[in-house]
Amino acid sequence: MKGIQQRLRKAEQQLAAIKAQANLPTTPQGRRVLAERLQPLEKEVEGLKQDVVAVEEAQVRRLNKSVNNPQRAFPNCPDLIEVENEVISGRPSNQSCPKTIEVIASRTTKRFEVSVSSDQIRLTQEANSFCIDFRSVQDGRPTDPGEVSAEATMSTRLLAVARVDRFAVGHYCAHVNFPLPGYWLITVKHEGSQGSGTIKFLESVD
Repeated sequence: MKGIQQRLRKAEQQLAAIKAQANLPTTPQGRRVLAERLQPLEKEVEGLKQDVVAVEEAQVRRLNKSVNNPQRAFPNCPDLIEVENEVISGRPSNQSCPKTIEVIASRTTKRFEVSVSSDQIRLTQEANSFCIDFRSVQDGRPTDPGEVSAEATMSTRLLAVARVDRFAVGHYCAHVNFPLPGYWLITVKHEGSQGSGTIKFLESVD
């Protein structure tokens, strides 16, 4: 969390400095250079703010669930992953999407309401299954985002690539193995007729 906050403060300072330079008299070429630096910084600041919110949400959920001391239920999805050189990839399986009991994270974009739900109270080390649902922002109905992929990364540069299966319109099941506990950044990507996008969820893995 501290690392993300430090990066956010640094990016915000750089952004403020560029905006201050943009208000000073300069040449057209100088304005173009500032604009080229401004756009990626704004995206970085926005992304870091989302990461901070995700961390805070994960910490609150962890505290609440620790207080309530819930009983965990593990998904019945064995043999869905293989580990090689710290990279996890899925193998074809006939396993069905687990029955979900709780939404563990959600985000809203311009077009979609995206939620991640699981039949576990908490994501855990090793094999996990969770569902990804896309609903229209306009009417709340399931909608087709196109091709969907997911992966998870850790600050130690570990990468876990999820196998994502489509089970219904807007409803996907992801199978992934987390080799270590800690905070993992789950990145869901979609690309289709309604456009492409990336949604990030920072989750604590026990």
